[in-house]
Amino acid sequence: MIKKCMVCGKKFDARGNIKTCSKKHREAHRNAYSKAYYRTPEYAARNRARNQTREYKAYLKAYRQTPEYKARNRARAKALRLARRTAT
Repeated sequence: MIKKCMVCGKKFDARGNIKTCSKKHREAHRNAYSKAYYRTPEYAARNRARNQTREYKAYLKAYRQTPEYKARNRARAKALRLARRTAT
């Protein structure tokens, strides 16, 4: 099926719901969408309000007690300590 790239307007052959002609243009389109939707004051306010709810705080507290979360944080802390040690 012939489609038109959302970034450059070039026509290209593709299947499915792909909207851009190249990986470079996919990244550009994703970044533009992110700026238009996620980096707005309205989204930040909605996200801040959600983070203050009792249910979300309870979910976060329970999530931080999971073994997977603790293992990932231990590995991250170890990598940071090693990076600091080698940087000096």
